[in-house]
Amino acid sequence: MPRRIMHCSPFVVFGVLFLVRPAYGYIDPGTGSYVLQTLLGILFALAVTLKIYWRHVAGFFRFKFGRKRRGERPEK
Repeated sequence: MPRRIMHCSPFVVFGVLFLVRPAYGYIDPGTGSYVLQTLLGILFALAVTLKIYWRHVAGFFRFKFGRKRRGERPEK
């Protein structure tokens, strides 16, 4: 991302979270089901993404913490 966007994003998040006015709106009973479906969809998307990129993630941590693969000889 460009630096300008990265520098502005904390201010946008702060504005969205803390500078909103109450809406006093009605929440339909179906809204809870929709929120649950959205959260489950995000969870499953993250799980599938992790499954697809598992080798890259495992390789990163193996490199980071120095664990050797099977069959490799330790360096002297």
